[in-house]
Amino acid sequence: MKQHPEIGERILAATELEGSQHASLAIRHHHEHYNGLGYPDGFKGRAISIFSRIISIADSYDAMAVTRSYHHAKTHEEIMAILHKETGEKHDPELMRIFCGIIESGNLKTPNT
Repeated sequence: MKQHPEIGERILAATELEGSQHASLAIRHHHEHYNGLGYPDGFKGRAISIFSRIISIADSYDAMAVTRSYHHAKTHEEIMAILHKETGEKHDPELMRIFCGIIESGNLKTPNT
C-alpha cells in the first residue's frame, strides 16, 4: 500500500506525455504530510508541491466517502470532522480553508447520510 505513490509516479513518468514528469512528482508526494511524517520522502510544509497537497485533501475525502474492504463509507459531516482534526498535521491549513469553502458551497459533497 505504501508503495503506490512511487509506482504511480513511475507509471505516469513512463508515458512520456507532455507534463508527465511534473505530474508524476505530484503523485509521488500526495501522501506526504504537512508536518513531515508522511511518505515516501518525508517532505514537510511547502516543500511538498501545492499539487500534492491538493491531491492529498481530495484523496482523503474520497477515500472516506466510499466503502472499502476495511471500512464503511462515512457521511460528509464525519469526513469533515476528521479532515479538520488532521489539518496542520496531515493537511495544509490554508488549502483546507479553501477546500472547505468549495465543498460546503457546492454540490460536491458525498451523498452518504
